[in-house]
Amino acid sequence: MKGQSETIGLMIIVILLILIGLVFLRFSMNKDNVLPELRTNIQTSNLLTAILRYNVGNDDVRGLIVKCVQQNECSVLNKEVKAILDNTVDKRAKYEFKAVYEEKEVIRIGGCNRGLTSNIPISEAGLFIETRLKICSN
Repeated sequence: MKGQSETIGLMIIVILLILIGLVFLRFSMNKDNVLPELRTNIQTSNLLTAILRYNVGNDDVRGLIVKCVQQNECSVLNKEVKAILDNTVDKRAKYEFKAVYEEKEVIRIGGCNRGLTSNIPISEAGLFIETRLKICSN
């Protein structure tokens, strides 16, 4: 009788360990799906920050966006941002860069429907311009 109760106790411990292992596997598998998306979102945000700080001649891209809004001179901005994105974004991914002023698109480079988006506002010279970078994997 004593041997049977020890065996039953041992079986209960083994079953509990198996259940704990299954719960652990379930949660660890979910993290794998979240981490790459989080990493890509951080990379998108960092890329947009770097683009806005990139110097072109005597100005940075932020200044070129303000100049594009004020003077409608956007050719240098288009060329430089497109070159940066073509050289930094994965060739298999699509991207979309936008600058929006008073709910109108001032500039749009590339295009994709669904992806991770990063927004950074620019408040300069009395203007409020929102910049958006979207990276789409397909």
